[in-house]
Amino acid sequence: MSHAYDPKGASKPFFMGEAGIGGDAAQSTDNQIQRYDFSYGVWMADYAIQSINAGQAGLIAWDMDDAMHTYGSYGAAGLKGWGFWNSLAGCKGYPGDDFKLRPWFYTWSLLCRLFPSGSQTLMVKNIDGSACRVAGVRLPDGKGFSFTVVNESTTPRNITLQVPGVGQAALYEYRYFAGEQAVDKDGFPVTSTTHQNADLESGLNVQLPGEGVVFLTTRNPTN
Repeated sequence: MSHAYDPKGASKPFFMGEAGIGGDAAQSTDNQIQRYDFSYGVWMADYAIQSINAGQAGLIAWDMDDAMHTYGSYGAAGLKGWGFWNSLAGCKGYPGDDFKLRPWFYTWSLLCRLFPSGSQTLMVKNIDGSACRVAGVRLPDGKGFSFTVVNESTTPRNITLQVPGVGQAALYEYRYFAGEQAVDKDGFPVTSTTHQNADLESGLNVQLPGEGVVFLTTRNPTN
């Protein structure tokens, strides 16, 4: 229906400007109480993967900082609690540790870094009958690739990531699982391992021991 009221609608890029996952509690209080939970990082990654595969041109997460908006119900200042952190932490009665990065920053920051503007979406074969999904892009340089795989269930899954015509490449892997989130001293994601000569032609095995997300990219983390 994108062209029902606009003859050129089907050719225009579609951006989601306030991407977030709600529910009854979030709608009634304007707070995502699960923003502190590991699972919200999985859900938001899955949201992005499905959006990429559906053809959306981009997403902007709702939102960055709890303190950006009031008229909510979080604390004395009436904040809308949806952010990666709360910059009013330690003030107005908000706990001091509320400024810490929340778990979903891990997956969303990697999506922003590894799936940049100008990337070309790759067609991905569906994984039948599971809560396991994959998205992939060719990076703007026309040579590199990024992939993300999500497992929303607690059932372990192994998939084979195969890209015909690519051959071998160095792939940097980031892993987001409960108890397995490699970070630097500031809490920013770092690689868990590097596959120096990954043969994408034959296929690379990706292990997902349960609920979580894996990122694989040719983009060197030092760049």
